[in-house]
Amino acid sequence: MGPDRNTHLRNAAIVLVLAAAVWKLPGGGTAANVISNILGLIFAGGLVFFGYRLYMEHRSSLFMLRTSCGTKTAFSAPPPMRM
Repeated sequence: MGPDRNTHLRNAAIVLVLAAAVWKLPGGGTAANVISNILGLIFAGGLVFFGYRLYMEHRSSLFMLRTSCGTKTAFSAPPPMRM
C-alpha cells in the first residue's frame, strides 16, 4: 500500500461505516437506489461522451470512406457467423 497505508485504511473504514449506515437506517434502501441510479446515469453519460469524442476525432476518416461501403462499414453490425 505504500506510505499512505493509514490513509487508505481510514478511507476503507469510512466506506464500510457509510455502507452499514445505509443498510441499517430506515429508508436506507431507497437512498441506496437513488444513489445507484445517479451513478448509473453518470456512467451512461460518460459512455455517450466517450462515443462523441471518438466520433469527433475520427470524423474525417469516416467521411473519407466511399459512400457505397462507408456507411455500411462505419455504422452497421458485423454479419452473423455461419457454422
